[in-house]
Amino acid sequence: RVACVALFLGLLVDVNGEAFTAITHLKGLVRTEKQLASQLKSYLQAAEKRLKDIHRFAEQVSESELRSDKRGVEEHLGHPTNAFRLVRRFTSGWRGVEAMLAQPLLQAQELQKTIGSSLDYFPSEEDLKGTATAVLRLQDVYNVNTSSMAR
Repeated sequence: RVACVALFLGLLVDVNGEAFTAITHLKGLVRTEKQLASQLKSYLQAAEKRLKDIHRFAEQVSESELRSDKRGVEEHLGHPTNAFRLVRRFTSGWRGVEAMLAQPLLQAQELQKTIGSSLDYFPSEEDLKGTATAVLRLQDVYNVNTSSMAR
């Protein structure tokens, strides 16, 4: 296995003839990917929380619609608390939803910034082609099938 890895690393070359896959470069990619994965997870948690908040509000609106449909609008609004809830939904609820939709998530901005600042260090399409070629060479040289190589 060590010989395969050494051969693999020796075969990986980018367009300029420089070895892209020096272990230090690969370690840097691993660190970058860990940071990106952490920021992506943080973004997803914030987005899920936002969606839950919006979903909770939508359920409140649906429940009110159901009660209004059952009783009739006039009878439903004739009850002071129902009228209060309707006015409150428009003064805070719907405005809150609009504000949530208009405000970009900070986590998304951080993730975009990290990706943008790291793009110069990302492997190129040529690097990808080079690694694919190296894998195919290893398979040919050592007569290893794809499923064995993937393990």
